[in-house]
Amino acid sequence: MALPLPYLTPPATPLTMAPLMAHTPHQKRACSLGLLATILLAGSWAPAQPAQPAIPAPGTPPPGSQLSAYLVTIDAGQAIYERFGHNAIWVRDHAANTDVAFNYGIFDMRQSGFVLTFLQGRMFYSVEASDAPSIIDMYRRMNRSVVVEELNLTPPERDKLYRFLISNIQPQNRFYLYNYYTDNCSTRVRDAIDRALDRQISRQLTALPSTDTYRSHTRRASQYSFPMYTALDFVLGPFIDRPLSAWEECFLPVEMHKHLHSVTVTDQDGRSLPLIGREIMRYQSTDPAPPASPPPWFKWYLALGLGIAAILASLGALASAKTSARHMFAACSSLWLLFVGLAGTFSAGLWLFTTHLAAHRNENLFHFNPASLALAILVPATAYRKTWARRPAVTLAILLAASSLLGLALKLLPPFTQVNAQMIALTLPTHLAVAWTVCSLPRPDPLPANCPPKTQKSKRQA
Repeated sequence: MALPLPYLTPPATPLTMAPLMAHTPHQKRACSLGLLATILLAGSWAPAQPAQPAIPAPGTPPPGSQLSAYLVTIDAGQAIYERFGHNAIWVRDHAANTDVAFNYGIFDMRQSGFVLTFLQGRMFYSVEASDAPSIIDMYRRMNRSVVVEELNLTPPERDKLYRFLISNIQPQNRFYLYNYYTDNCSTRVRDAIDRALDRQISRQLTALPSTDTYRSHTRRASQYSFPMYTALDFVLGPFIDRPLSAWEECFLPVEMHKHLHSVTVTDQDGRSLPLIGREIMRYQSTDPAPPASPPPWFKWYLALGLGIAAILASLGALASAKTSARHMFAACSSLWLLFVGLAGTFSAGLWLFTTHLAAHRNENLFHFNPASLALAILVPATAYRKTWARRPAVTLAILLAASSLLGLALKLLPPFTQVNAQMIALTLPTHLAVAWTVCSLPRPDPLPANCPPKTQKSKRQA
């Protein structure tokens, strides 16, 4: 039984030469409402009596003959959530004269509790069906490159894919628990096509190794912002450092676009042919192409770590002689240790209290220890010669420096595979500088033996 979807604007001309179709906001809303009404009707209607199987007439084309399926790949955009690119599946029904784009990347930052569910690792995305030419026109206006590739599927495979996508946009199926590496908008597109092909894609790409890791791709995509790059590199643990297969690398739309060109499939006549047929560049962005590799920023993290260490050590050396240096050392050391302690507390929380697997077992906790929060109070107090602060400050500063050294030494052992040399370069020099400076600070002046206690007043001589 065909699945009629008479709710989308028909294409004006064939795919290879069709101009991008503009739609007003009202037209977009009408398309969406028509889609919802048609899907609910198709999904909820049931005949009063069991339907009899249809007997095809002689010469009747097989199901799916009227369909064409395309992979749409969109390059990176400017917003944070656009930096890794996007993709969708476009199905054209020539009989119904419709074009539908199935997009698995729908989320709403305005939904109640969005930040909390994101931090907990329980953020839900959904799939949406939209007018394909309108979607492409939207990305054109955003100046993002769009490539459309026809999939060489047999009619039964196209029919199977289309029915699966229609099933996915039903209200009870459209939401899924999002994972930014293993279950995202791109892996859902990959899995839908692979399902229609009876796992031909997974069998071929799983055996094909990649030279990249999740971390190398994350570094490459986030290098537009040094703070964002640093935050992601710090918070993600060893899970993202394992070697990837080409199948896993399809979590990125651009990589999936590349890998599918190596996949071959069998047509209805038993012949082997490439999965990707014709390819059409629907829009070429005028922005510079995204970088092809991660930036070599280790030297900058080392320079920053050595610079912070030199400042703290210099101010600490002058703290006993100059009051201004003591004030500066107390402020700078407290701010740095507060930053390190808060970062470590956040990382530990992601490991202990969330389902963010990529943030678990983070070896950066050797260097961003939550105990630095206590040292942020003890070090300034020691600089101001508070008797109660010196011993715990010295002990804790030495322990934190030893923890950072231990984190470096453990890199020699096989279980500790996290690629975090940049974070070590940033923090190890500062931990050593803080420990050395705290041990070098002058001790509080002892109370003279003949000095009366402060709580007693000297008697005035008569």
